[in-house]
Amino acid sequence: MEIRFTHPRTSDVYVADVSPLLTAQQALQALLSADTGPFLPPLGPGEDDKLILRRTNMIIPPGETMQSAGVGEGDVVDVMRGGQGAEEGEGPCLA
Repeated sequence: MEIRFTHPRTSDVYVADVSPLLTAQQALQALLSADTGPFLPPLGPGEDDKLILRRTNMIIPPGETMQSAGVGEGDVVDVMRGGQGAEEGEGPCLA
């Protein structure tokens, strides 16, 4: 099925023909690989990527397949890049 991945920092879109059995983790690995350009730049320290199905605004967990997440032909999947939050008891106290 053909789906569109959006870049987390630019307006770029990567159109991909993917298997319904592709997992979110496999998709992210492919978007970081030389096979796609790479479409995504390497992760920085403390960064992680998440896939969000735009139609439902739901995060696709890393081990979930596109099919089980409800991704269908022509869907847009947004790549969100962010830092991992500080663990409890770490980081500055804002109180």
